[in-house]
Amino acid sequence: MEEVGSKDILILALSCLLLFGNYYAYDNPAALNRQLMAHLQLDYDTWQYELNLLYVVYSFPNMFLPYFGGRLVDKFGSRVLVIYSSIGVFGQLLFSAGIHTRSTAMMLVGRFLFGVGGESVVVVQGCLMASCFDGRMLSFALSLNLCVSRLGSVANAILSPVLDKWCGVETAVMGGTVACLISFSSSILLLAILPTQEFTTSAIESVIHSTATLDEEGEAGMFMRETPATETTPLLLIPMEPAPAFTSYYAFSVFPKSFWILCLMYVVFYGTAWSFGNTASDFLQSKWYTNDPITAGLVMSIPDSTSSILVVVFGYFLDPNRYGSLLLVLCFLAITVVHGVLGFTQFNPVFPLVCLGVAYSINPAVIWPSVAVVIQREERKLFGPRNSRRHIDRGRPSILGAAYGVCTSTLNMALTVIPLCAAWMRVNSGGGWAALEAFYCGLACVGFVGAVSLYFMNGLRDGSLDDGFAEVVHFRRADD
Repeated sequence: MEEVGSKDILILALSCLLLFGNYYAYDNPAALNRQLMAHLQLDYDTWQYELNLLYVVYSFPNMFLPYFGGRLVDKFGSRVLVIYSSIGVFGQLLFSAGIHTRSTAMMLVGRFLFGVGGESVVVVQGCLMASCFDGRMLSFALSLNLCVSRLGSVANAILSPVLDKWCGVETAVMGGTVACLISFSSSILLLAILPTQEFTTSAIESVIHSTATLDEEGEAGMFMRETPATETTPLLLIPMEPAPAFTSYYAFSVFPKSFWILCLMYVVFYGTAWSFGNTASDFLQSKWYTNDPITAGLVMSIPDSTSSILVVVFGYFLDPNRYGSLLLVLCFLAITVVHGVLGFTQFNPVFPLVCLGVAYSINPAVIWPSVAVVIQREERKLFGPRNSRRHIDRGRPSILGAAYGVCTSTLNMALTVIPLCAAWMRVNSGGGWAALEAFYCGLACVGFVGAVSLYFMNGLRDGSLDDGFAEVVHFRRADD
C-alpha cells in the first residue's frame, strides 16, 4: 500500500470540506420548508411551486456543465477551484439576500449561480483526488469526500430548524452561507498548498482507464469501485478530451440496450431520492411531527446519516462480483416498499428511512461500475481490446465519457421536471400525501422493472452483468 504523508492527510481533509457547504446549503430550503413559506408570506400552493423551482434552477445549468467543466480544469488547473467556489458562495449570498428582501427573483438567480459554482467544484475535487492518490487510498479518499459531503446535508437537517427556533429563519439560511464560506476557505488553503501542482482531467482519465481496462492475461488493474465516480456529477471523473468515437451521433447509435436501462435506473433513483428530500420536512410534520420542525429535521436526516456512514463501508468492502444486478433489484424493491409504507400507513418512519439510507448507499456503488462494464464490453466488440493494459491507448476511440455524459445530463433534465411534477401533485392532492408517495413508488417501480430486465437480459447474452463485474472486480497488487 502507498505511504501517506502529513501533506496528503491535510490535502484530503481540506478536499473533504470542498463540498460540505454545497450539500448543506443545497438542502436549506427543504429543511426550512414551512418556515420559509411563513417568512415569505406565501400561500401553500404558491410556495410548493416556488420551493421546487429553487431546485429546478439549481439543476438546469448542470444539464450542460459536465461537458465544459473538465475542459476549464484542463486549461486553468487548480486556479479554477477558487473561481468555482467563489461563484457558489456568491450565489448563496444572493439567495440569502433574496430571503431577507423577500425577492423571489433574487432567490432564483442565487440558486442558479450556486448550482453553477457548487456542482463545478465536483470537477476539481475529483481531479485533485486522482492527482494525489491512487489505488485503495484513492477509493478511501473519494468515499470519505462523499461521506463528509453528505454530512453537510445531515448538519443542515438538524441545525437549520434549531437556528430558526433560536434566531429566526434568516439566520438559519445564513448558516448555509457560513458553511459555503468554510468550503471556500478550504479551496483557498488548497491553492496555497498546491501553488505549482496543476491537476487536470487527464489524471482522471488515467485512473478510469487503468481501473476499467481488462488485463489480457486475466489480471485487472483495480476494481472500478476502487475509484468510484462522484455522486452528483459522475461524468466529471471521465476524460473530457473528445475521442473520435463520440464526436458525432455515432456513440449514441452504438450504446447497448443495457446502458439505456442503467441510465433510466440512475434517473429514477436520484429523481426519487432528491425530490423526496425536498419535501421530507413538510411531509414528516404533516403526518407524524405536527408543528415540531426540530424532530422532523432529525428524522429527515436519517437517510443521509445512514448513507454517509455506509457509503464508505460499501464503497470499500461491497463486492458486487456475483450479486451486482441482484443488488439493484433489491434496492429498487426496498425503495418502492419504503415509499408505500410511508405513504399509506401510520408506521413509525424511522425504520423505513433507515432502509432508505441503506439503499442510498448501495445503489450508487453498483450502478456506476455497471455502466463501465456494459460500455467497455461494447467497446471491445466495436474496437477490439486495448493495446495497453496499464496506460491509456490514446489512439483508440472511446464511448465511455459520452455514456457518463448522457447519464449526467439526463438526470439533470429529469431534476428540472420531477420536482415540478411533485409540486403539482402536492397542490392538487387535496392536502394528502398519498398521491405524491404513490408517484415515488411508481418511479421506484420503473427502476425495479429496469433492474429485473437487466438481470435477465444480460443473463441471456455475453454472460451476465455480474460476470462483467467479475472481470472488473479481480484485484491484485504487487504489495499484497
